[in-house]
Amino acid sequence: MSRNMLIAGYSDRGTAAVLAVAFHSHGDCLLVSARNPSKTASLNVLGIETLPLDVQSEESVKACIQQVSALTGGSLDVLVNNAGTAYYMPVFDSAISEMEKLFDLNVLSMVHKMKHLFAILRNSKHGGHLGSNTSMAGSFSMPWQGIWRGTSAFKLCTGRHHIIAWDACELHDIRVGYCGGRSQSGVEEQ
Repeated sequence: MSRNMLIAGYSDRGTAAVLAVAFHSHGDCLLVSARNPSKTASLNVLGIETLPLDVQSEESVKACIQQVSALTGGSLDVLVNNAGTAYYMPVFDSAISEMEKLFDLNVLSMVHKMKHLFAILRNSKHGGHLGSNTSMAGSFSMPWQGIWRGTSAFKLCTGRHHIIAWDACELHDIRVGYCGGRSQSGVEEQ
């Protein structure tokens, strides 16, 4: 069964790259967004539709959602939240402005995007699926990583609650492991 999918926050190295190839080779109708469209050039060769999206810009989010809706007939089956970054600095040595930037990118932009995409996820014939790329780092503490791990903890602690709040959507964990510098996808077929 072919699914309409959006990977939001693409980089040509890492989890999104592995997922994009895996989903595309599965035959899914895949859309991939990136803040910097030049990073998606390798996907265009494969025939994967790429869209510009700055997850921290209201205008960019709305424009991307309009494109996604037009390309999918107003129905999205899977959204993979992949935009984010890490930040390593002791909490008391960190500027509040840097903390705000990190939470804006890693947490608020994810929630903002999901809220705007909910209407077309709800229209899915297969049940809307939400996935967020995060780290198990949110489940334990380490020196210099408290701020970044806090954003991971948010994603880990709130993920399953989307089912309750959005009963028309279903959330799945997509686990991707890294072994010896090589990505291995653990995506389960439905």
